[in-house]
Amino acid sequence: MNSKRVFLAINLPEEVKEAIEYAFLKKLPKEGLKPVEKENLHVTLFFIGYVTESHIEKLKRILSKLSEFKQFEATLKGIGCFGSRVLWLGVQKNAEKIVELNKSICNLLNVKDERFVAHVTLARNKTLKYASFMELVETLKKVEFEKSFNVKSVDIMESILTSKGPIYKKLAEIKLANA
Repeated sequence: MNSKRVFLAINLPEEVKEAIEYAFLKKLPKEGLKPVEKENLHVTLFFIGYVTESHIEKLKRILSKLSEFKQFEATLKGIGCFGSRVLWLGVQKNAEKIVELNKSICNLLNVKDERFVAHVTLARNKTLKYASFMELVETLKKVEFEKSFNVKSVDIMESILTSKGPIYKKLAEIKLANA
């Protein structure tokens, strides 16, 4: 049985990824952190896990209802973290619409995800001490950064784990309704 590691995401436009790379990724210390590759930057809506090819087809059918959702503009702004494990860039404008998307996905899939926070993961902490990590968070909070983009689809993504880090591949796209 061939299964794939799957998640649902809002992929970012190339110019937004480049802005994030320039503003944050290039400033991260080389030691202790595992930055997310520029091409892998996205907003995770829901992590599904390992599923079979036939389950992916079923997912596409179930999630097609998301196409009733209207497109909207989201703005990335504000650095945050999950403890000292994950450094992230938050969603400021229309974060509640992304939360609504997550809730709709949970309802369609009949699951719960109560800890959902709309964000773009920038890096994972591998070995930085708590104090050093928090110092980095405070430093990055001073960076002036605000980028908006249109959320036009929800993508079903495959995450292929490799020794160099994950490779993401779009399996399907559910287009949102024109605003």
